[in-house]
Amino acid sequence: MANARYYLSIFLRRLPYFIIVAAVISAASIIIAVTLPPAYVSQMQLIVEAPQIAENTTAPTSAAPSVEQLRVTEQRLMTRANLLDIATRLQVLADQEKLNPDEIVQAMRARTKVAISTNSGDPPLMTVSFEAPEAAKAAAVLNEYLTLIQQQDVGARTERATVTLEFFEQEVARLNQLLAAKSAAISSFKTANIEALPDSLNFRLSQQAVLQERLAQFDRDLMSLKNQRKLLVNLFNSTGKVAEARLEALTPEQVQLDALRNQLNDAL
Repeated sequence: MANARYYLSIFLRRLPYFIIVAAVISAASIIIAVTLPPAYVSQMQLIVEAPQIAENTTAPTSAAPSVEQLRVTEQRLMTRANLLDIATRLQVLADQEKLNPDEIVQAMRARTKVAISTNSGDPPLMTVSFEAPEAAKAAAVLNEYLTLIQQQDVGARTERATVTLEFFEQEVARLNQLLAAKSAAISSFKTANIEALPDSLNFRLSQQAVLQERLAQFDRDLMSLKNQRKLLVNLFNSTGKVAEARLEALTPEQVQLDALRNQLNDAL
C-alpha cells in the first residue's frame, strides 16, 4: 500500500507535464492533418479464372499455376516503361516536371500496393490499389492498370490457346492416321474371313433354308422311287411282266393305289 501511494503521489505531481505533452502532440497532429493534402485510394481485386478445358486433355505446357500467373502479372504491370507512360500521360504526381524518370518510377511504385492472397480452398486473389492527391487521378491510374492487366491476360490466353490448338491439331492428325490404319486392318480381316463373319449371316441362313428345302424334296423323291421299285418288284413277282409304260403314266396316287391293291391280293 505504501508503494502504491508513493507512485500515485509522483503521478499526481507530474500530471501537468503529461497534460502539456499530450496537448502538444494533439495540436501537432491536428496541424499536420489540416496542412497535409488529401489522399484518395482506388482499389480493385482480380481473381484467376479456372481453365474451361480440362487440364488432362490439354498440352502439358499450356497452363501455369494460378499464383504464378498473378506473380507474372504483377511483374509485368510494375515495369519501368508502364509506370513512366501512365505518369506522363495522366500527370499523376505534383510538380512532376521537376522530377527525373527514376524519381517518378519510385513515386509511382510507392503509391501502388499489390497484394496476393492464397487462402486454402479459395482461388488466388490479387488486390491492386493506388493513392493519389485527387480522386480522379487515383481512379484513372487504376483504370490504366486494369487495361494493362487485361491486355496482358488476353495476350497470355491467346498464346496458350494457340499452343492448345496446335496440340489438338497434332492429336487429330495422329488419330486420323491411326483410324485409317485400323480401318484398313479391319477391311483386310473381313476380306480374309468373309465366310466366318456375322455380316453375311442373313444371306447364309437363307441359303441354308433353300438347301434344307431341296434336301426334303430329294427325300420325297427318293421315297417315291422306292415305292415305285417295290411296286415293280411285286408286279413282276405276280405276273412276270413289268408294265413300264403304264407305270410312267400313273400318278403317285395311282401307284400307291396299285400297291395297296397288291397288298390286298396277297392278304387274300
